Amino acid sequence: MKSATLLVSLSFFFFGDAVSAQGPGFSGSYLLSLQPSIRANGMAGASAASAENDALALVSNPGHLGAMMAGRYFNAAFYPAKTNWLPRLAPDLTYDAKAFLFGFNLKRLNRKIPITLGIGYTRAFINLGEQIITGELDPTPLGTFQSWERANIWSAGVGIDYLIKAGIGWNFKNLESNLAPQVANTAQAGDGRTQANSRDFGFAASAPLVDIAAQMTKKSFKIKSGLQPFLDAGFGYAQSNIDRAVASIDGAQAEPLPKVNRSGISFKAGLLLSLSRLRWRVFSVERVNEAEQTPAGKFRFGGIRYTPMRGDIDIWKHVILGKGSSNLIARKGWEFEFFELLSLRAGRYFDPSGQVRYKTSGFGVRLAGVFKYQRYFNPQGNSVLNFISRHFDAAYESSRINAGEGHPLEGTKYRGIRLSIF
Repeated sequence: MKSATLLVSLSFFFFGDAVSAQGPGFSGSYLLSLQPSIRANGMAGASAASAENDALALVSNPGHLGAMMAGRYFNAAFYPAKTNWLPRLAPDLTYDAKAFLFGFNLKRLNRKIPITLGIGYTRAFINLGEQIITGELDPTPLGTFQSWERANIWSAGVGIDYLIKAGIGWNFKNLESNLAPQVANTAQAGDGRTQANSRDFGFAASAPLVDIAAQMTKKSFKIKSGLQPFLDAGFGYAQSNIDRAVASIDGAQAEPLPKVNRSGISFKAGLLLSLSRLRWRVFSVERVNEAEQTPAGKFRFGGIRYTPMRGDIDIWKHVILGKGSSNLIARKGWEFEFFELLSLRAGRYFDPSGQVRYKTSGFGVRLAGVFKYQRYFNPQGNSVLNFISRHFDAAYESSRINAGEGHPLEGTKYRGIRLSIF
């Protein structure tokens, strides 16, 4: 039985040099290489340091969970329709993801306990299309089979909300792949499926620098009528696939999943309207830089030597300055937000080793801006509407990859919805 040409092409597109450099025993997952967060995809996939209450961002960094749920009971994000993935390469490739988070801030019980606990579940699925089965020595088609990958991810996190917001979290992943049909009476007998269980670890922190300065100096930075500047600095680190074993087709061997290190920073600045019962971001601009190493290790005879913690990522050079490197993926993104209603995003992605370079764009529309507009200009308003505005938010997100004509990623679009209950 021969592997389908499409799967071979995808292997080298996503894992390119890694497949050839790691030698025998290396196994990649198409699904684990994808960024499900639609907001992040508008900024080249960068979400290690910035999540903005996006439940799907936990796939890249579970450290966001604790801090994200500090002011929320429930967060959800999902694709209302499947994404046509790589539309220029094949017509039957689709991708789908959904996430549900629950959290509780212990401050609600006792203000002296600034701790948030959170749990979550994410499901991602990629349909890799119909593949052709051929003989081992004869290219004559013998039949077809459907190839796919599915991931079920459970998350747990703890956050602290005291001057800064910070959190640590873990993902517990189960990955199932069906990349080959069931075969028998051959040298590769088996049911064609693989199973893998792995873990991720992440840390994320955000510091409101203007608020901290105001508390330390006992001074107010308000401009007038409740309007004040803000500046938030964020940092994130995540390590994916800490457990690297994946069963092979015959179940008798184990191959390593690619270990991934990510580090990122974010800076968000803007103007905040702060009144007695209303905090409204009038305008903000955010810059994110992220460096990723995949796989986070180097091949040596007989296996892979994995580098510890941040791997080859230099925080100053690769993250803060955003400079590239031959073995690191660089992501840079911007987000402009107006009145918590409209967000515009742009990003640049560059993978020097695989020679993959493209731009991204995206936008988001939130209900929060509409609700806060109503509360600002009509504070009494309708009691039911006021209650909803204080306890519910929803957003529509869209992003697109602009890779240029001839590139398989050109025209890939993501659309989704986010929901929150406070």
